[in-house]
Amino acid sequence: LSRKRRLPTGTNYVMDRPVTEVLDDIDLTSYDGFIAASDDDADNFLVATAARDAGQIYVALCLEDESYMRVVDV
Repeated sequence: LSRKRRLPTGTNYVMDRPVTEVLDDIDLTSYDGFIAASDDDADNFLVATAARDAGQIYVALCLEDESYMRVVDV
């Protein structure tokens, strides 16, 4: 997933709509896992949560601000 940026390889899904709508178009359960690794902690948390809600059980997210960890653990 990216915001208005096309990556040179792989399948690119440009998020020009809310992330939950984008993830509805992707069969996340057909993938081995999902990693949220943008440079924005809030986006990573939102996308990772949406991926879990969409049925993907193997989700990783990158966080810079450790204060988010309390929320993630819950």
